Amino acid sequence: MDSYGLIDLHCDTLAEYWKYAHTGNPDTLDDPGRVLSLSNMPKDVHWAQFYAVFIPDEERGQAAIDCFEKNRANFYRQMEKFGDRVAPCRNADDMEKAWAAGKTAAFLTIENGSALAGDLSRVHTLAEQGVRSAAYLAGKEVSFESAEMFAMFHTQMRTHRLVTDTSWNQFGDSTVERGYQCVWRMFADSDARPPEAVICADDMIALGAMIALQTLGIRVPDDVRVVGYDDSPLALTTMPTLTSVRPPFLQIVTEALRLIGQGPDQAAHISLLPQLIVRGSTVVRS
Repeated sequence: MDSYGLIDLHCDTLAEYWKYAHTGNPDTLDDPGRVLSLSNMPKDVHWAQFYAVFIPDEERGQAAIDCFEKNRANFYRQMEKFGDRVAPCRNADDMEKAWAAGKTAAFLTIENGSALAGDLSRVHTLAEQGVRSAAYLAGKEVSFESAEMFAMFHTQMRTHRLVTDTSWNQFGDSTVERGYQCVWRMFADSDARPPEAVICADDMIALGAMIALQTLGIRVPDDVRVVGYDDSPLALTTMPTLTSVRPPFLQIVTEALRLIGQGPDQAAHISLLPQLIVRGSTVVRS
């Protein structure tokens, strides 16, 4: 009998491990009393489970980062402890390898990620400018980064009481063609009221979105605001110039070299926050 594949995107929380700390057994992934325990995974199903770190609303800034890191460390500790039954994954290839080895594929994600104050500040910026609805063109569907950003987007939308629609929020390739086609369908082929902003996981997607909007006679930013990610040289060539999120490249290189210099015995995880570079694609001139 062939095994079925099942991907559970309803994230099982990891943050309850503190409830187990006093017992001396903080193994939340293998508590037989939980529905989604490793012990309860059906044997004839290839299972992929998303595990979430839930950050409390009261945690902000460094406290939120520390909360995530504590739970993240617990996740990977359990990945190692139960390595005969589960494997940590970041993409579809990892998931297929875990299934081929007869293991549960485990993805780490986050709930209430707005507390980390990362690049989703672009949603906050749009809300301050009066935007009330937004679409999100995400990256590849089965990857840790895309799943995390997708969850953060929806958390920020709820936080700022903005409107979105499932048909607007799509995963896909980071290409100009993909941005063009998605936005064309969103604005030209729909009878519903379109979004007031389009947030993109990559500057290439954003460029395609802007070309589609201009082809349709929709003005950027007067009618629709557009935001990209990576702050690539492309952001300065668009008309208008593109608002984009700039990753801390210099800090990434500096920290990478520092960690390499420390040697393999000094394991560490560094959180570096990006910067929103506001340009013409989101600034409406009065």
